[in-house]
Amino acid sequence: MLERSMAQSSEDQALLVEESINHAKEAVMLDIKDGNSWYNLGNAYLTSFFASGAWDKARLHHSIKAYQNAEKDETMKLNPDLYYNCATAYKYLENYESAIRGFEAAALKDPALRADIEVQKIINLLDKLENAMKVPSVTIVSALANCSTGHELTELSHWSHLSFSLDRVMLLNGYAYM
Repeated sequence: MLERSMAQSSEDQALLVEESINHAKEAVMLDIKDGNSWYNLGNAYLTSFFASGAWDKARLHHSIKAYQNAEKDETMKLNPDLYYNCATAYKYLENYESAIRGFEAAALKDPALRADIEVQKIINLLDKLENAMKVPSVTIVSALANCSTGHELTELSHWSHLSFSLDRVMLLNGYAYM
């Protein structure tokens, strides 16, 4: 189990999480085919991603690699938490396709985990992103050409490569507000 629960401060917590990673690595070295050791290493890396405060994505990649090694052990394929935790790492890497697959696998193995809710959250996020991309866009030149922003706009040609959503611009009394 992770030693982080004994930590008194965030600095102590970070040190204990690093110790947990080292202990998990030692366990893997004792039996490289033991899926549970790989699973614990993956959990330690996933915890370190959140505990460090730095959100170091390399930690997520390490956790996924450890989870993939854990899955090679047939007994670990029955562990829904393995798939849930791996899916969580994929979610924070914004690899939503792999995250959905992992959460779905976890939900099939243990519906009580409520991994289906995580799947729905990702689907909702992707729907929002898709809908946001469907909003008609206009260039800054065409939005500002007929209004004053309080600044003299002498050369607008260098702005033409920028665009923004029309719903983010409000024209009021000849002024553009974004």
